[in-house]
Parts: sequence; structure tokens; C-alpha cells
Amino acid sequence: MGDGPEARALVEGARAALPGYTLEHRRERLAAAATPDQRARAVAQLALATTPTANPTDLPLLETALTDPDAAVRRTVAIAAGYVEWPEL
Repeated sequence: MGDGPEARALVEGARAALPGYTLEHRRERLAAAATPDQRARAVAQLALATTPTANPTDLPLLETALTDPDAAVRRTVAIAAGYVEWPEL
């Protein structure tokens, strides 16, 4: 298919059909997460979507998750720290 008009049309169609999530949406999901499983998933998704350097919005969210009562959430933050590679975390 290459990079011709058909390929561009296919890409645009996929973008229109598939859900897209912004960084703000990832933050909102973490804030709204009610169960440990939801919090763990939201932490992982935020870590994958955040900025390459620590920022004043996401760093506190991940730091707070480090104190979550559930060990699985804390473990996910520890793994997420490897994704973001922020010395601050």
C-alpha cells in the first residue's frame, strides 16, 4: 500500500474509528478510579502517556499512587517508574 492516497485514507479511517485518549483523559481516569484494578491500570496508562520529563501535574499523581493501600497499585507505580525514567520518581 505504501504512502499513497489509499494508505492515507486507511490511516484516517482507523483514526476516526478507534478511540483516542489524551493525557488529560489519562489523568481523569486515575482520579476517578475506584477499585485497585482500575487504579493500577490508570497508573500504567498515565505512565505510558506522560511527558518525557517530570511535570508538576503527573509527578504528584504517581507519588500519591505510591501510597495506595493496595500492593498491586504500588507495584504498578514501581514498574511505571521504569517507563517514565524520572529521577524524581
